[in-house]
Amino acid sequence: KTMFNQFLNPQTVENLLEKSQLYRGVIRINRVNRGEAYVTSDELDSDIFISDTRDRNRALEGDIVAVRLKDVDRVWQTKKDREQARRILRNNGDDTAPDEVNEDSGKPKYAGEVMSIVTRVENMVHPGKLSINISTGTNNKDSKERKVSTPQDPRIVWFRPSDKRTPFIAIPIDRAPHDIFLNEEYYDKVVMLARITHWPITSKHPFGVIERELGPVGDIKVETDAILADSNVSDIPFTDVALRGLPPPTWAIPQSEIDKRRDLRKEMIFTIDPPTARDLDDAVHIKTLDDGNFEVGVHIADVTYFLRPNTPLDTEAQSRGTSTYLVDRVIPMLPSLLSEKLCSLNPDSDRLAFSVIWKMDPKGNISDTWFGRTVIRYGDAQSVIDGDGLPSDVQITSHSPTKVQDAIFDFFRLSQKMRKRRYENGALSMFSVKLCFTLNKNGDPETAEQYDIKEANRLIEEFMLQANISVAEKISESLPDSALLRRHDPPIPRRLDAFIQTAEELGCEIDGSTAGSLQESFEAIKDPLVKMVVLLLAIKPMQRAKYFCSGTISEEKYLHYALNVPLYSHFTSPIRRYADVMVHRQLQNALEGKDEMNKKDIHKIAKNCNRKKDGAKLAQDNNIQLYLAKYLHNLEADKKDIVRLAIVVSVNKTSYNVYIPEYGLEKRVYMDSLPLTGFEYTKGSLTMFWKRGVMPSRDLEEKLYEQPRQG
Repeated sequence: KTMFNQFLNPQTVENLLEKSQLYRGVIRINRVNRGEAYVTSDELDSDIFISDTRDRNRALEGDIVAVRLKDVDRVWQTKKDREQARRILRNNGDDTAPDEVNEDSGKPKYAGEVMSIVTRVENMVHPGKLSINISTGTNNKDSKERKVSTPQDPRIVWFRPSDKRTPFIAIPIDRAPHDIFLNEEYYDKVVMLARITHWPITSKHPFGVIERELGPVGDIKVETDAILADSNVSDIPFTDVALRGLPPPTWAIPQSEIDKRRDLRKEMIFTIDPPTARDLDDAVHIKTLDDGNFEVGVHIADVTYFLRPNTPLDTEAQSRGTSTYLVDRVIPMLPSLLSEKLCSLNPDSDRLAFSVIWKMDPKGNISDTWFGRTVIRYGDAQSVIDGDGLPSDVQITSHSPTKVQDAIFDFFRLSQKMRKRRYENGALSMFSVKLCFTLNKNGDPETAEQYDIKEANRLIEEFMLQANISVAEKISESLPDSALLRRHDPPIPRRLDAFIQTAEELGCEIDGSTAGSLQESFEAIKDPLVKMVVLLLAIKPMQRAKYFCSGTISEEKYLHYALNVPLYSHFTSPIRRYADVMVHRQLQNALEGKDEMNKKDIHKIAKNCNRKKDGAKLAQDNNIQLYLAKYLHNLEADKKDIVRLAIVVSVNKTSYNVYIPEYGLEKRVYMDSLPLTGFEYTKGSLTMFWKRGVMPSRDLEEKLYEQPRQG
């Protein structure tokens, strides 16, 4: 029996894409119901809805697919009929019982079916468990497939991926561990890695092989390795071939190179970074000019001096795409000799930089911009920003602490005016909770608390944003068809509507018509706790910013929604982002009047940078959740009360959603998991009747407000 359609051949796909009869885009699979998915295409103004696994046609999360549009009304009606049938079955014939709230419940603008996989996610392996049969007792919408029994003399065993968006993988018995039938209980307690090898149109499931065993379930190193595999983040060492082109650790800047550059070593240059930072990308300077204006410079590590195009190290850095920051370590894009030493703008060392220097008036308005390669030397200024003054033993490029402190205050005043003007012009500030942990000698988390954003972060942010904007304007002007830029699309409409409705239930009126109106709505919320929750919930409808090549889409799509600027790029972090490396090369080409980069190559690099950045973020977020789970587990094991403030954000028929601001968590609580004698639901209201002796007491509430907010 044929389960799926054959893929179209590549030439047919290209022809149909050129005629706009097919649309290319990245597929994202619904985490709750993996039968449904969405495809984001640059050619359309809204996502394409994929309604079931047959229309998804064997595509996996992150694949680039070619989609043919279908009648959206017919697809949506079929979906509704299917849901109605399920609801009647689930509620014993009652078709009036309300469904759980679905944030994607609004009718889409487009619907379609996958006709071809243009590009599979490369080198993808999946963490999970190995089982003799599929039965897991899950109540997922695809549970029927998960209750298939294995024959007495099986030819396959089943791999259950940790990510529910990935289907079960059939492993031929000759490719499975030889003792799987003798030690089924053992294999249920270890994490394995599997790779999909093929997926015929006659099979509901893909086939694959076991790559290797990671280790026991629950071990924090094993689970971290599983997260990295699931995010397609490589943690292998740099190859000897790549490292062979590095200079020696004792390398010093040749005088011939200094002679080619603007020498800024006598300027009062400083950095604002935490003491623990290793890959220092940026430094700044400011000085007052005779006419009362300011010269302001942003100086970024000149990675491209060391990282030459088309070398083995450049190929490896491009493949990695970005550094990945885990709780206990960093997986770097560049070898440590570059990222922590020769490129890193370490204090009291001569360093090569790529600089943007402006002439600004006292209100932060720019009248002139200079770009160029420089050589700099600087000291540290974090403590001044923190309000501690400059330590007497710290000298910044031979300048007195008083002068440095005055310069930083000039920076601070300028940044405040620039920030104020940015928001007046319609920018949107997004907020997210970032957790940080202290680890014991065994690597286990002992405390968990929110990362404290210092005033220094806000001060430097304005100048980094302006540097990125200035560089974007320069390269897009000089390289109109091949500039590597960054755009941010407006929120997904169906999710924005759901967010506005949730905010209204929390007593907040939200105007979502523009980024600026959203910002004004947030600033109007008086209750700080409610404001925090609304800001965290506002992340849901937002799309991720994306790198792209100019000339591949219409100019009106270049806009960065949150910043509300027409042109933006990434220039300020080349040690940890390959996109910035490419922008440095393009800026140098622009300054020299060259256009050596092929549009197709830039487009390909932009796509890879997007995938790698998304993968790194997924790994970082999941790694934080892993350590949070371990931290809470340890508290529970020590029989410590885990009482945290939570806000109810929505109620459904048999559950309610709560947000825990301290940890930035939204969780659904099901009635059947609570010690209740019963509960009553009416639209927008859920009344619970606790069993005797378990009702939350006033003592518990007082304990909640008495304890410290962190850790």
